[in-house]
Amino acid sequence: MLPFEILLLVTAFCTPASCLPPTLRFDHRSGRRKDSQQTVLGRDKHKLQDRPHKETHTYKCISAEETIDLPTIQRLSFDQLWRLNQPVILSSNGGDTYLEHYIHEAITTESLAVGMDPSLALALMMQQSDGRAATPCTAQARGGGRKCGLLQVVDGSSFEASDAQQSIARMIREGIVDDAAAGEDDEVVGLGARSDIANRLLGWEGRGEGYAGC
Repeated sequence: MLPFEILLLVTAFCTPASCLPPTLRFDHRSGRRKDSQQTVLGRDKHKLQDRPHKETHTYKCISAEETIDLPTIQRLSFDQLWRLNQPVILSSNGGDTYLEHYIHEAITTESLAVGMDPSLALALMMQQSDGRAATPCTAQARGGGRKCGLLQVVDGSSFEASDAQQSIARMIREGIVDDAAAGEDDEVVGLGARSDIANRLLGWEGRGEGYAGC
């Protein structure tokens, strides 16, 4: 399963007397609750302000003992994140603007269907496949089947060139909506993946080593 649970502590605007930052949990589909001690990237319940477009974000290394503690204004909007990642998505698909459009359409449509922040879906996809529609399946450790698709879902769908638009929508849907396809394997949720995805939400474009360089 994808590392869908990413711990982010987002500091909300508040008065000095009440400045207790809320803890948000980002989950890959709505209605799912985990242990009360876990936190998640949320469902757009907190409307975050856009910041001016920035082309790069300096990667912030996170230790096992900490979470990301940043003002809400520093998190980019979906449109900003898309502009940052669009060149990578185009390059990953050989410059095919149709595939790029289908991916954008699928992320926004399928995220809306479950009330999920499309920024998270985009960050997860970029972490898993760099937005390459024809990403090959990869074998799991311990004989756990294969991960396939744009979001590398266990035993998920793959790209079909003869039905590009629908196969892309299906891959995105399986990654963020389909309970059966997503499964429950919290063991794969590692600090490195959480750190990388959190940084992507802040504008890191995946350049360099990411958490591996920490």
